[in-house]
Amino acid sequence: RLGAAVGKNNSICVIERGGYYLPIRDFSDDEMRMTRMLYTEGGLELSRGFDLKVLQGECVGGTTVINNAVCFRMPEVSQHEWGTFGVRASDLDRHYDLVGNEINIQPLSDISVNKIAESLFKDGVASHNQSALGMGTLTPASRNSGNFNNCIGCGLCNVACKYMRKLSVLETYIPWAQASGVMVIPNVGGVQCETDNSPRKRITSVIVRKSSGELRKIKIRKALIVSAGAIAS
Repeated sequence: RLGAAVGKNNSICVIERGGYYLPIRDFSDDEMRMTRMLYTEGGLELSRGFDLKVLQGECVGGTTVINNAVCFRMPEVSQHEWGTFGVRASDLDRHYDLVGNEINIQPLSDISVNKIAESLFKDGVASHNQSALGMGTLTPASRNSGNFNNCIGCGLCNVACKYMRKLSVLETYIPWAQASGVMVIPNVGGVQCETDNSPRKRITSVIVRKSSGELRKIKIRKALIVSAGAIAS
């Protein structure tokens, strides 16, 4: 199916090394099972020095499926740093607004917050700021914003939300793209890109490996977009 469909009838194809799971059908409260299913190396991925555990998703939707749905805008210090490279980070503001509206990025609601823990944390930050003694003050504590939809505060974000209250890519941009004809193929990993002989080395095809170990080739008619984690990808 991979060889017959891709490159002939589909304009856009998304390949994913992990599996394609659906919240209602596949997700559960079993943390061990979900970790093995959704995390790279079953949650046992380590750094090269074996001193740091790296947690990232390996499934359709990627790490957005297993993160805490917390969303930050680029801070001013980073915007300034990007500016030194000639990038006007302020241009991102309208994109932040668009994405925020599409996936409902809002501050956490009362129902999903432990009020006692919140009060203790705020008091701790305020106490530190009053007696910083030259160490610098902290930003006043406030609730994070995230891409939630009526979060119930179950605390199982890191093993995927079976209640479909976290608007991850799996529940938003992936199905929206599929509705427009995009094909999503799971359990396929990119191995190598092939290029032509032009000075710009245009990519002409991608060699992929199926879960069975079989290698196949996907021809690139227009462009290849690499959208993957920065670690071990």
